Amino acid sequence: MGRGRGCTAIGVTPSWRQMSFGLRDLNLDYRVAFADQDWEPCLEGTARLKRVARGGKVFRLVEMTPASRHPNWCETGHVGMIVEGELEIAFDDKTLRFSAGDALHIPHGAADRHRPRALTDRALMFLIEDEAQ
Repeated sequence: MGRGRGCTAIGVTPSWRQMSFGLRDLNLDYRVAFADQDWEPCLEGTARLKRVARGGKVFRLVEMTPASRHPNWCETGHVGMIVEGELEIAFDDKTLRFSAGDALHIPHGAADRHRPRALTDRALMFLIEDEAQ
């Protein structure tokens, strides 16, 4: 990779780089600083999350424990990564196990409804969703 060439060195054109997925107009510092956010209770108080909304996206850090129970099927689409621990996600026809370092991509809608469950004392997920979901 050439020095000083930035994104162009990996085949990204300057015009694409300037689009920044609609975030350029927000004068962001390009960080989602979860450390600046307070934890909010979720899943009836059995889990907690930090949430930042920007540019039509919601960035969430979700911490679950084995006591965390998702009372309903979730139909929200998710893209993200398991940061710490292990969890399983039950779908209508199967249950999949995810570990730290695994990425996930669950489409939005009833066909991909799901319920997560922590398998370790702490399962931490980083998720990105469309704000309208």
